[in-house]
Amino acid sequence: MTIDYDWNLNDIFNSTDSFYHAINECNESFEYWEHKSNYLEVDLLDNFKNIEKTYSKLNKIYCFAFLQFSISNNENSVKRKFDLATKSYDIFDQLVVDFKKNILTKYSYDYITELKKVEYFKYYKKFLTGLLTESKDGNTLFQQISPYTEYQKIMYTKNSIGSIQSNESTIELYHTNQLFFLMHDNQEIRKKTYNQFLDFYLDIKDQVAYLYKIVVIKFNLDSQNEGFSNYYEKFLSSSLGIFYKEISSFILYETAISQEIVNYQKKMTGLKKISYSDLYYEKKYSDYIISKEKAIEILEKIYRKISNDWALIFRKMINERWIDWHSKKEKRTGGFSINVYEVHPYILLNWTNDLNGLYTLAHESIGAIINYQSRNVNFLNTQHSVLITELYSQIMENEVNEYLINTYSDEPNMNSFIKERELVRFKDNIIKPIMNTEFEIKNFRDLSPGLLNSKKFSNNYEKISKLVYGKCEDFDSNNKNSVNWVKQAHIFKPFYDSSYVVTFLLAKYIKTKKTGYQDLLKVAKIGAQYSDEEILTIFLNIDLTDFIKSTKENLRSFST
Repeated sequence: MTIDYDWNLNDIFNSTDSFYHAINECNESFEYWEHKSNYLEVDLLDNFKNIEKTYSKLNKIYCFAFLQFSISNNENSVKRKFDLATKSYDIFDQLVVDFKKNILTKYSYDYITELKKVEYFKYYKKFLTGLLTESKDGNTLFQQISPYTEYQKIMYTKNSIGSIQSNESTIELYHTNQLFFLMHDNQEIRKKTYNQFLDFYLDIKDQVAYLYKIVVIKFNLDSQNEGFSNYYEKFLSSSLGIFYKEISSFILYETAISQEIVNYQKKMTGLKKISYSDLYYEKKYSDYIISKEKAIEILEKIYRKISNDWALIFRKMINERWIDWHSKKEKRTGGFSINVYEVHPYILLNWTNDLNGLYTLAHESIGAIINYQSRNVNFLNTQHSVLITELYSQIMENEVNEYLINTYSDEPNMNSFIKERELVRFKDNIIKPIMNTEFEIKNFRDLSPGLLNSKKFSNNYEKISKLVYGKCEDFDSNNKNSVNWVKQAHIFKPFYDSSYVVTFLLAKYIKTKKTGYQDLLKVAKIGAQYSDEEILTIFLNIDLTDFIKSTKENLRSFST
C-alpha cells in the first residue's frame, strides 16, 4: 500500500473551526472554577474527575497547536493557535492552583493523607500528593508565566541565526540545519556554525536565565516544603538519584572515559586536536543507505520478535499517519513523540536515509507504542514517565544493534559502525547528560536566588565542561562554550537528563536478567499509575545494589 509521510492531525480536530470551538468550550468551563463556592460543596472525587476531564480536553488543544507549530513555526496563524492553546492551559493551571489552596481550607492534611489509602481514590494519588505538598511561594512565579513555553518561543522563532559558505553558496543557518553543519566534514564549517549559535545564545542568555531561575526557585521551594534542603536533596532520596550519583561520581573523575571519547573524535575527524565543535561529528557510512520503507520493514521484524502487539501497533502508526517524516525549513529539529489522550501518539522525525534515521525511528516509535498501550488508563496516569519511556527507547536501540550485527555478520564495516555508534551513544546518553545534570545540581544547591543569573549559570556550566574535558589530551577548551547551557532545553524539566544516564545502562542490565523483557511488556500497559521507584523495584525487580556493582564493572572495562 502507498504510505503518506506527513502526519494526519485531523484525528485530533478535523478543522480549524473545531479547534477554536474546543478552546471556547474550555474557556466557558473555566467560569465554574473561578468561584470557589461552586466546588467547595461538591464531592472531592467529583472535583478530581472534572479537573481531569478539562485537562484531557486541553491536552488535545495544546497538542494540535504544538504539532502544527513544530512543523511551521514561522506561520502567523500557527503561532496564534499555539499562543491561544498555551494561554488556555496556563489559565486552567492557575485555577487548579487556586482550587488546591481553597480545598485545603475544607479538608485537613490528615484527611487527605488517609484518602490516599482509599481504593476509589487510587487513580488520583498523585493529585492528592500534590495537595499535600502544594507550596504557595513556590508557585507564585509559575502563576505569571510558563517558563518552558516562553523558552521555546525565544529559541525557535528567529528566522536565521547566521550563514555558512558551502560549495561557493551562502546558506542561511537555522535550528533545522544546525546539526547538519555541526556534522560537516569540513572543520571550519563546524566551527563557524558552532560559534554563530554561541553568539545567538549570548544574545538571549539573560532572557533564558530569567526563565530558568523561576524553575530553580520553584522546585527548591517546593522541596523545602517537603522537608528537604533543596530539590537536589529530594532527587537523591530516590533510586534514580542514588544510582545517578554513584555512576556520575565514578565517570566524572575517570579521565580515561572522557579521553576515549576525545580519541574517537580525533580518529573520525582526522585531527590532531579537537574542540567542542568537533564533538558532534559522526562518520558517514554511505555503504548503508536505509530508505524509510526498509527501516519500517526492519523494525516490524524486531517488534514481532519481542511482541506481536507491538508489531501491530507499529504497523497501525505507519498506515494511519502518526508520523511526520521529512525535514523542512520551518520544522523543529530532532525527533520526539507526544501522546494525545483519546486519540493516539504522534511522532516528529527529520528523516535521514541512513542508519541513524533507523535508530531514531526505533527510539521514538517504542515510546509511542507504550503510550498507546496505556490509553485505557485515566488521563492523569496515561503518560509514562521520562525514565520509563527512555528505558524502552534504549532497549529498542540495543535491539537494532543486535539485528544489524546478526544480519550483516559477514560485513566488517557494519561491526565497525556498531562499535563506533556505541561510543556516540555513550557520549550522548552518558557524558552530555551528566554534564547537564551536574550543571543543574550546582544551581539547585545555590540557595541565594538573587545570585542566579546568566553569569552564574555560565560559570557553573564552564566548571562542569572543564571537569569533563579539561584534563583530556589534545582537547581545546573554548571559554565561549560556557554559554552553551542556553540550548539545553531539558533543564526546564529538572533532572530529565539523568534519566538518559540511568536508562542507557539499565537497558543493558535488564537484557541479562532471566525474565528478559516479559516484565517490560506488562509495565507498558499500566502507564504512570505507579512511581518510578515502584516500577523499578516491584514490577521490574531491579536489585539496585547489583545493578550499580555490575555497571561499575562494565565501565571500568570500558576505560581500560
